[in-house]
Amino acid sequence: MTAEPIARNLGLAGDRLEFSDGEIHFLWWFIQGSIMNPGTRRRLLAAWGMCARHAAAFLAVEAAYRPNWMHAGALLYLDLIEHAVAALTTHGPFGEQRVIRRLRPTGPCLMCDLAVDAAGRGAASDALIERGRDRAPLRHFAAEAGNWAAFVCRRCSSGATGPLCRRHLIADAGLDLTGEVRVQRATLGHIARHLFRYARSFRWECRQTDTPEDRAALLEAVGWCSGWSGVLAIIGGPE
Repeated sequence: MTAEPIARNLGLAGDRLEFSDGEIHFLWWFIQGSIMNPGTRRRLLAAWGMCARHAAAFLAVEAAYRPNWMHAGALLYLDLIEHAVAALTTHGPFGEQRVIRRLRPTGPCLMCDLAVDAAGRGAASDALIERGRDRAPLRHFAAEAGNWAAFVCRRCSSGATGPLCRRHLIADAGLDLTGEVRVQRATLGHIARHLFRYARSFRWECRQTDTPEDRAALLEAVGWCSGWSGVLAIIGGPE
């Protein structure tokens, strides 16, 4: 079983959360198609995506290179949220404890494991790397999305009142698990419905059918899976 500490080198809301050339170069190729590699997909599912730092980097880099076309993120996190919905479906005695076990990662963050932060940029040009560092597209995406702030984990941000993210749900041993699992089912059901509609909107026959709430579900899914600290360091905390 892989340990998953809450605190990492991800920064808190308000930090700049800089990304290295190696991280940006890796994510550029990642969104081009390697995200769909079966082995990569298995590792992402085992780790519930990426750590908070690299989940935020993934969103920011995809938004920078593909404004208004967050297709890779939508498909990956729809898979993860559907996986989480299945994990929360349990019956019989001690079912809530089984839920917690199912939500634990069984592998490390892919990008941390590959140490891409220390890698070089390869043949990527200065212009390509600098474009990948642009935070404005993700901030614009968040500003135009629905009320994602209502879903920010109350332990990830002092200004939040939302349901616990997966990582804090696992870490908080003093919870009333029966009540919390009920809240989590409702939360994930909402995210899954809207994220499905957002992912479907990339089909030609369904283009422009997504709503601000559907787009917000991508942020909510990333925050739930990996914790909100990395994303909030880029887009700002709930007011």
